[in-house]
Amino acid sequence: MGLGGCANSIPIFSEMMPDDGPKTTGSIFFPSTSLSTELTASDWKKANEALDSTLKPENASLSAEWDNPATGTHGTFKPVGEAVVRDGDFCRSFIAQIIVKNSVKPPMQGTACRTAAGEWQIADVNRALGQH
Repeated sequence: MGLGGCANSIPIFSEMMPDDGPKTTGSIFFPSTSLSTELTASDWKKANEALDSTLKPENASLSAEWDNPATGTHGTFKPVGEAVVRDGDFCRSFIAQIIVKNSVKPPMQGTACRTAAGEWQIADVNRALGQH
């Protein structure tokens, strides 16, 4: 009976800190909804350039490829469907394919929205339907 107190957990310091959402470093946005936990900051910078290119309204059906020779990671983005306005932001859906160290990851489908600052931020990402 005297050992019952040992079953209580004490919060770790990091658990007591509030989660203040996505992190930004300089101009690189790290989405809270990640395409892959294996993307480095330099991978995401290359990927984000391709995402920006493919989601522009004038690129309604163009795929964009990206490659980071420093890490060997690469991939493609393809827009899906029509653009919509969500909470005042211009949003588009996309399919992403990522290859990390010659390992093809399952295709992901997501939505990114252009903020008032003109930057695309990934709003949601899930495994593409019909993919294994």
